[in-house]
Amino acid sequence: MMVTPHTVVGRRWGASRGRAAPGALVVAVVLALVSVGCGASSAGGQTTTGGSANTDAPVSVTDVRGETVELPRPPERIVITSYRYVLDELALFGVAPVGYGAYATEALAGWSEEALAELGATPQRLDLTDGLNREAVVALEPDVIIASEYEADAFANYEQLAPLVVVDDSLDLDGDRIRMLGELLGQQERAEQLVASMDDGFDDVLATEEEIALVFLFLDGKVQAAVEFGDAKGREGELLTRLGLNVRSNWPVEPNEYGYGVIAEENFDVLEADMVWNLAPYPGDFERDKDTLLSSPVLRRLDVYRRGDVTLVSADLSQSMSFWTPLATPTLVAGVNDILRDRPSTGE
Repeated sequence: MMVTPHTVVGRRWGASRGRAAPGALVVAVVLALVSVGCGASSAGGQTTTGGSANTDAPVSVTDVRGETVELPRPPERIVITSYRYVLDELALFGVAPVGYGAYATEALAGWSEEALAELGATPQRLDLTDGLNREAVVALEPDVIIASEYEADAFANYEQLAPLVVVDDSLDLDGDRIRMLGELLGQQERAEQLVASMDDGFDDVLATEEEIALVFLFLDGKVQAAVEFGDAKGREGELLTRLGLNVRSNWPVEPNEYGYGVIAEENFDVLEADMVWNLAPYPGDFERDKDTLLSSPVLRRLDVYRRGDVTLVSADLSQSMSFWTPLATPTLVAGVNDILRDRPSTGE
């Protein structure tokens, strides 16, 4: 008898298991992390600067371009061109941007919204559908703009509006971006505290040595699978490996410039593993496409599919992997543990 894949979609992680839901844990994490060395709260989208910073002292930071940016004092009005990673990381310093970029289909993660609520901040959302609106940015009167390295074509335009700091656009498991933000904010000591505690909570993940094939299925005229490598720096596989999980790296393809490889449908046999975890909805509209993807006859004949060990990772859990920051750890750990506990092949 065919067993449909074990599906984890749209769950409020942990709420049904008699333990605190990750949302409550995130609030506790924010309170604990932000309260150490931080000053007054913020309101109306204004920046909150940590009290440990010398607000009268100039700051200097060298960004990922190798450019040194100097400011007369830590910035109070920060615009970030993408909310990913940086919004959370600023919140860990007790700082909220006055504006952040996001596409129409994107939404802040629950832990990001909770962090902003704890700071009393309501930053302006800047729609990126037609590119960052120059007038909207100017109206926010930024002291600095923080952009991602993939936006190189827009750097000259940004630099006409405010000093520009460019950061890496990947998971920061070594604390490099945290340290850079600490220099920008005049909170280097706070940055080192955050780096030292980045792995807090990782030990709570259930132990398993079973192999995970981490993929995202996608349609681009045909059914395909993008496969993640457990040893690709700055990607989801590295994060799960840091959690102590066994993420496959020995794929028969080379990683591309973004750190993943592509497997054609006719070669889906290589996806056989103890478990397949599909990140969703990335890229594109997975809800729209998933029936087509999961109806693949090649996928459906795999043993891992037949026994129900293909997991559709929920959007919240996917985001906690793809755009992890320490604020996402409670959601990440609870979600991973739910998958491991609920596997049909465990017999539990």
